[in-house]
Amino acid sequence: MNATIDTAGTKWSHWLGSNGIGVFQGCRYSEFGLYRPLNDCLMRSLGRGLCSVCSEALVLRAHGSATAIDQPQPPETTVTLGQNGSQVFSFTNIAPITSNVLITWKLDGNQVATGTTTHTVQASGLSLGAHVLRVELLDRTAFVRRDPSRLLQQAREWSVQVTVPAPDLVVDAFVPSATTIQAGTDIALATTVRNVGTTSAPAHEVAHFLSLDQSISASDVFLGRSPVPALGNNASTVNNRPSVRIPAFVTPGTYWLAAWVDYDNTVPETEEGNNLRLVQVRIDPPACGTALAGPTSSAYPEGSGGRELQPDHSPTRCRR
Repeated sequence: MNATIDTAGTKWSHWLGSNGIGVFQGCRYSEFGLYRPLNDCLMRSLGRGLCSVCSEALVLRAHGSATAIDQPQPPETTVTLGQNGSQVFSFTNIAPITSNVLITWKLDGNQVATGTTTHTVQASGLSLGAHVLRVELLDRTAFVRRDPSRLLQQAREWSVQVTVPAPDLVVDAFVPSATTIQAGTDIALATTVRNVGTTSAPAHEVAHFLSLDQSISASDVFLGRSPVPALGNNASTVNNRPSVRIPAFVTPGTYWLAAWVDYDNTVPETEEGNNLRLVQVRIDPPACGTALAGPTSSAYPEGSGGRELQPDHSPTRCRR
């Protein structure tokens, strides 16, 4: 930025005549044919300051490497609010205080605030559906006179979804008593269910499955269900099942134990795709004992897929 073969100094023409800026022959280790913007600055002699051209290039390089809108909160770019909810949006401005920074907040394109790094959105004043909150930062530093790539203008956007208040059930934690299990034996399952929605959730059920992959289908083994009480907003409960049988017919190998809250969709939620949590386990061959028949679909909960055991009173057998 501070070297040219142009005797007119077009590269820094916007600085010519200011702060001693002109066109001086000799730079980049060449005595002739290359020109510098100041007779003597730090780029030529130690103990000097940077000239205006060098300072401008340094500031532009800094803005090209890092955004002045630092640590935006919330960090997610999509935020969901109930009709009566609110959300604080903020960021850390790392542009120098001396840069005369201009900060502007816009909601759906309309200016709603200026001069602050924090803004609160109240959903009660918005229609249902999607909205866009945008914060714009302009570094008006006197060190820069020309910014063709608009590096000093930066922005951050959030998509704000305003929804009808509803519960949202998630599995906060799912802990089996063992991750290496012998087929035909019992384990305990502890499932922590939380309502992260904006309103209370009625009583429902959590179901457990054994699957070869990370999705639940009709080929998976149903391990039963258990009731979950009603949960207020952000309330949680631990569902304990102390004795859950891993069927003897399960082929040894690696599986996924799954906890699926509200698996039969009795609770309308703001998000239906976050109700499943999985833990990888290993199933070992069963010991000698009473045989179990293969799975049948007649006893399995309608619409949820999977298999449930039926007793087999045939003579005992042993898998080696």
